[in-house]
Amino acid sequence: MWVIIPINDFSRSFSRLSSILDLEQRIKLAKNLSSRLIHKMTDLNEVEKVVAFTSEKIWANELNHPKLIVRSDEDTKPLKEKIDSIADWVHSMGAKKMMYLSIDLPLLEKEDIIEMIDSHKDGLTLIEAKKDGGTNALISDLPRRINFQFGTDSFQKHIEAAKSEKLSINIQSIERLSFDLDDHDDWELLIKYYQPEKNPLEISN
Repeated sequence: MWVIIPINDFSRSFSRLSSILDLEQRIKLAKNLSSRLIHKMTDLNEVEKVVAFTSEKIWANELNHPKLIVRSDEDTKPLKEKIDSIADWVHSMGAKKMMYLSIDLPLLEKEDIIEMIDSHKDGLTLIEAKKDGGTNALISDLPRRINFQFGTDSFQKHIEAAKSEKLSINIQSIERLSFDLDDHDDWELLIKYYQPEKNPLEISN
């Protein structure tokens, strides 16, 4: 399993939290969540390689793990086209399956990823974002047979695309993967309900 993690320029991440977090705090949050996710993925025996697709190359290279591959993101194409391209590239490198993960999953734990991987047999495995019908995580066999979709309602778009290609569809409900940190309401829910004793700006690995 190869894991693909797109990471925006930290200064442009979590912009919808700008009403409650200043720029420095948002940069710190993006860096913390990105580092946390990469560390958890590289620690998993089930994961062969982790591809960080990012313009934050200096930071990513400092993580210095043999499983980590840093790919430069200097393109202005939509995210879905970038993931299509990276999926094709990892397949050319020998990957038979790929997982997409977003960094805005502050509750994610390694056992959630293991559960998702174990549930995947073939075709497409999906985790729906709890609030907007987006896609928080997916597993796809390679070579891919559909174009990926991200953002609002992308979960249903993935299902429709998979059906048109007669792919097996595996929908998983894993709470910590279904919660993504997107806006003010999510932030309040995170610090008041999910982890009231932790400062989200100091999330540990």
